Amino acid sequence: MRLAVLGGTVVTSAQALRAEVLVEDGRVVAVVEPASDLAASFVTGCDEVIDATGKLVIPGGIDVHTHLGSIGQGSYVLDSFATGTVAAALGGTTTVVDFASPAEGQGMLAGVESYHEKASGESAVDYGFHVFCVGASTNTLSEMDRLVDEGVSSFKMFMAYPGSLYSDDGEILQVMQRSAENGALVMMHAENGIAIDVLRAQAVERGETAPIHHALTRPPVLEAEARRVEVIERASRAGNELRLVALVRLVPESRRTLDEVGGDAERRVHQAPVRRVVLSVSLAAERRESDRLHHLHIRQIDVLGGVDERAVPVEEDRVHRLIVRRA
Repeated sequence: MRLAVLGGTVVTSAQALRAEVLVEDGRVVAVVEPASDLAASFVTGCDEVIDATGKLVIPGGIDVHTHLGSIGQGSYVLDSFATGTVAAALGGTTTVVDFASPAEGQGMLAGVESYHEKASGESAVDYGFHVFCVGASTNTLSEMDRLVDEGVSSFKMFMAYPGSLYSDDGEILQVMQRSAENGALVMMHAENGIAIDVLRAQAVERGETAPIHHALTRPPVLEAEARRVEVIERASRAGNELRLVALVRLVPESRRTLDEVGGDAERRVHQAPVRRVVLSVSLAAERRESDRLHHLHIRQIDVLGGVDERAVPVEEDRVHRLIVRRA
């Protein structure tokens, strides 16, 4: 089937330009100048022509962090693959990478298959999976290899949630060693989950259950004490790539206080040096041809307003293959 999108402004990662987009059998085969001979000949045999005059033509987005129809920490995600991906498609997102979390006692292979069953026939867009990896048994490591062969290219591990998702340092190292062999990416939820569980229980006893206490019971020292540097060093020694996810930290702030968002608890907690809550939401690496370093791009959203973006030099980077399975 042939499709031509004519007359629009095509937006790429580098520029916006007037161009015609030519599609065959669901794949873009050419982006050409308006009214070119190639466009004219292609349109002659088209099954459909879309007039995009006055409109922007953009590539479909890829959302690499979704939780659709899942159960986590005793709560249910209301969006299913049907409702969530329809909303995604309406917003221009054409691929999602969801987190497949095997049920208790279920292996990763069976867990991924159950998520395929959830998504099959329901997803309005293409989809792939990151897979929760708990522990490092012989079966776990062998299943990692099989899942990589099937197209899964990333596994998420947790230093948090003792008793459910938690993995210890030795297990993390073994998974990293195996991922270095099979080319997978390890995504690390890095914080001291054992200490955080104590702080969380103490906060509940004091009646401190407002949303802000989710951050206050996870102070920066417990993310740092989770040995992020050691985790990265482990990844370096193993020769593989690491992505840190779900970072929440408190940073000094001289002008604003959490009093502005209200609440006696916040005022009582923040009589000391003023702080704010920052959510680190995006980590990506890029090589700069002008030097031998790579740069880690960090994008942060402050819950009190504002976005901070900066580049931090790092020594090594590997390209993460994202392999998705079509819906």
